[in-house]
Amino acid sequence: MKIITIVIIVLFSFSCEKSIEGTHYEAFSFPKIKVNYNDRPLHHDSLTMINTDSLTEQHSGFIIGKYSTQVSNIQLSYFNPDKISEFDTVLNTEVYQSDGLQIKLDTSQFIVDPWHYNLHNDKTAFYPLVLLNETSTEKRITTISNRVFLLQEIYYEPYFNWVAINNPLIFNMCGDSESNIVLKTNEYVLLNVPVYTGNDLVKMRVRILNGDNIYVSKPFHTKINLSQIYLPKHLKTLYKRYTRKGSLGQNFAEWLPFLKQ
Repeated sequence: MKIITIVIIVLFSFSCEKSIEGTHYEAFSFPKIKVNYNDRPLHHDSLTMINTDSLTEQHSGFIIGKYSTQVSNIQLSYFNPDKISEFDTVLNTEVYQSDGLQIKLDTSQFIVDPWHYNLHNDKTAFYPLVLLNETSTEKRITTISNRVFLLQEIYYEPYFNWVAINNPLIFNMCGDSESNIVLKTNEYVLLNVPVYTGNDLVKMRVRILNGDNIYVSKPFHTKINLSQIYLPKHLKTLYKRYTRKGSLGQNFAEWLPFLKQ
């Protein structure tokens, strides 16, 4: 009887391995990331976390690179966003769907925004996040000005609901450019998620809009200032632009869960 039980357990464990759209995959392991921009090593103890008292726009969701799940170590060096075409961008979005991706966040390691670090030596800390294609078909990720639509939100106890503490920089003064990055099976894009600090312990998660699909990360505990859920006075009028369509035809009003003020 013991032998039979063991056999049943083994067979059950094999049947529970991940299989998406009829294809077999190994469990994803987050790569180890080493940052060395412009030949300057980045030391984690020199990074700064964002400490703010109101909701602000953030340079988050920046497309840092595209990688295969077989890569276990990533060496980040100088990144030029003008070379986004190297990531297999496409114009005919009808061919590729944007659903079925996996979102995974790693809060155990930090990176920086490569663009602002290179230009201004900005050492603001970011978590690495990936949008991963584990399906058997090619998928696409829609970007505007080399960023995805990414925001962070916290569970606000008084409202029993999730509310935003930041929002992506969607509208640029210099105009916006759209690209669609193709992800083959077992490929992912690496993104940046701001690291905050403050006085209040909260439960946070990341929300991404990709085409008509919304991806939400697993919640994690961190600290912020609860005042981050409030729009500063000078931004209330400015953010009314989200009630209209964006420069590329999108409507962001329902996707951005601002606290009603």
